[in-house]
Amino acid sequence: MQLWCESRTSADALSELATARIPAGPVLRPGELVRHPHAEATGLFDWVD
Repeated sequence: MQLWCESRTSADALSELATARIPAGPVLRPGELVRHPHAEATGLFDWVD
């Protein structure tokens, strides 16, 4: 599994898994999570000054 993952970007891996009808999702770093479109669209985080 490690070799398979290492040879692909996250987007490529998720696309291949989706094609094979295998449920999967990305594991995001904290900085990626706060900028993720779903987190922004749902107002998951409240920004404070």
